[in-house]
Amino acid sequence: MTRSIRYSLSAGLLALVPAIALAAGERPMVKVGCAPTDEKLVFHCMFEVMGRKSHEPIEGAAFKVNADMPTMPLAHNVRPIRPEPVDGKPGSYEGRIELEMLGEWAIKMTFDKPVRDIVIEKLTFGDEPVDHSRMGHGEKTKTDHSSDAERVLERYDANGDGRITCREARRHRITPVERSHPAYQYMDDRDGDGVVCE
Repeated sequence: MTRSIRYSLSAGLLALVPAIALAAGERPMVKVGCAPTDEKLVFHCMFEVMGRKSHEPIEGAAFKVNADMPTMPLAHNVRPIRPEPVDGKPGSYEGRIELEMLGEWAIKMTFDKPVRDIVIEKLTFGDEPVDHSRMGHGEKTKTDHSSDAERVLERYDANGDGRITCREARRHRITPVERSHPAYQYMDDRDGDGVVCE
């Protein structure tokens, strides 16, 4: 009797582990907002990190932020930062980034936790605050890149849920979808290998 109770308790505890792992291992999405500081070319940035599917704030995230100019890749040497959690704001992180010039920058967030992942947002830095008005993946910035995102979603997202499935991608004959394809950022790359719907 005691042995069967022990086994059932062990089985119950083991059944909880995958559910906890799934919740903790959700891929992140990030809302980025940056404002100029008193120092020239130094911006104070806020990063709101949440699960791509659950939209719940992700606490305990660990990530590094780099910046590069899409028009001049690898031509700049911006020092990476590691944003710190904001007290009293679950899923919010902050840090100061020093750029080399104003203009459009690709902000690359490389996550170690909750899962290994990379999120890239394009922002245009000027004298005014820079803000994403919508959660997601490079959808809207000061120069309004939303039209690009809307075109991608209009073309491939048949059910209008803001995500692109493998079925939708196959219908448009774009599979396998690699990281460089505009549809990739709206898809779920579960194994993180940079290719979806192999």
